[in-house]
Amino acid sequence: MSAPKPSAITIEEAVARMVSLDYLPEGFTVQDITSAFLGVAEAEHENARTAQRETQAIRAHVCEARHALAQALFAAMECELDRGDDSMLVSSEDSAGIKRVTTESLSQWASDQFGISAPEWEPWNFNPVLEGIRWEDVKIKIGDKYKIGYSVKKGHYKWSTFKQIGLMGIHKIVPNQLGGILIGLSIFGKYPGVRSLRNGDPVAITKLRGSLKAWTGISGEPFSPFNKTDGWKPRFELIDGSSEAEERAMKKFSHVPWEDDRDSATEEGQDDDDTDS
Repeated sequence: MSAPKPSAITIEEAVARMVSLDYLPEGFTVQDITSAFLGVAEAEHENARTAQRETQAIRAHVCEARHALAQALFAAMECELDRGDDSMLVSSEDSAGIKRVTTESLSQWASDQFGISAPEWEPWNFNPVLEGIRWEDVKIKIGDKYKIGYSVKKGHYKWSTFKQIGLMGIHKIVPNQLGGILIGLSIFGKYPGVRSLRNGDPVAITKLRGSLKAWTGISGEPFSPFNKTDGWKPRFELIDGSSEAEERAMKKFSHVPWEDDRDSATEEGQDDDDTDS
């Protein structure tokens, strides 16, 4: 039996996981350990024979970058927590006064800001990995009120919501960028839809890929490799079966191109008084 997922972890534990440090000796900080790795690498580079100096120099550079990353992530978390009620990170203090952040909020923040993820943090990762299932065997259907379900080999749908799998905006009123891309894919069958590639598109498709894999538990690649003509195309069948689907498609085809990289916070800011349906 696997160990239960932690619901909240310390900032030290969070940064350790984000820099792939799986062991933190008692009494040491993350930066103590990353600094120690750097010190050893620099010393061995200094003492390396000529034939090994290039390899050791690269090793030292990697350790230096990892140490700098740990420092930057600490600073980023502190700045985010300083935002108080506006922070994406949900924090709490235990009886000993140690500050912790929920793994759910940490997962969403780290993925949104840096594309960093850890499967054990994902609040929507409630499915076991389905071995031997190809994405070509999967059908995803978008329903009313942002329900979403998937079916494997024409079996029964397993239903969830955009909110549960990380496709809703900050205020949970309208889809975030990832949800918008998925809806756009149901219209155009590819991403980007009718515009040229932008710098942020690979980041966006990477995030959506992670959400879909965590939700379904299906390994492999949900999208075909990028090409300049078709961008990314889903390997699964995708339909928008909601009552708004036809209206949405008509608007996008007859009015303006699908704006799949809008900032969700901007969209939602004008509806702050609304509540989830």
